Amino acid sequence: MKKIIAVILLLGLVMINPLKCNALSSEQVSEAFRITDQTTLGDVMRYVDFENFSSYSTEEQNYFDSLNFKELENSTEGFFSASSSSARAWTPTFAAGLSTDQSSPSKGTLSYSGTLEATEACPSLYLSAIVYDSDGYVRSEMANTRYNKTKVSVANVANNLISKAKYHVVYYGIIKAPAGLTPTSGVVTSTKYVTVK
Repeated sequence: MKKIIAVILLLGLVMINPLKCNALSSEQVSEAFRITDQTTLGDVMRYVDFENFSSYSTEEQNYFDSLNFKELENSTEGFFSASSSSARAWTPTFAAGLSTDQSSPSKGTLSYSGTLEATEACPSLYLSAIVYDSDGYVRSEMANTRYNKTKVSVANVANNLISKAKYHVVYYGIIKAPAGLTPTSGVVTSTKYVTVK
């Protein structure tokens, strides 16, 4: 009799365990990161790449926290330049530009990529891209950093998206310019809107 009760209890535990797993996955879905009117660039960076965000100084983090993400998204500035205050007129200006590509190759799928390229090697080049839906929920993200390089790229594919729905694809790059240039750093952005097949 004790064996039968033990078997019944064991079966009960086995049956409850998948229910717990399902509950956790629905909680995780409901806690997805959401872009709102109050979201800052710092908020997005913490979500996408906390380790990289932590590598910036407190002053830089405060600056990222002061930039409203939706306002930054709407600025669509894909170009950054800096120069030396002591440079002569003939000295070329340092510049960095952002190029992007996005498409929906198949039903429910969005492919996106971007490249941030500078005219000189930079102490750091950071590039990130996020895909979010009309309700502000982030559905995909990608980030990459390169040190002492002239180029950084990101590329990703978002799957299981809603067919015929429009998605925001927002790219943002953070450039630390070579020593002696002003401004010493800058943020570039590019926003695209894609309707998924």
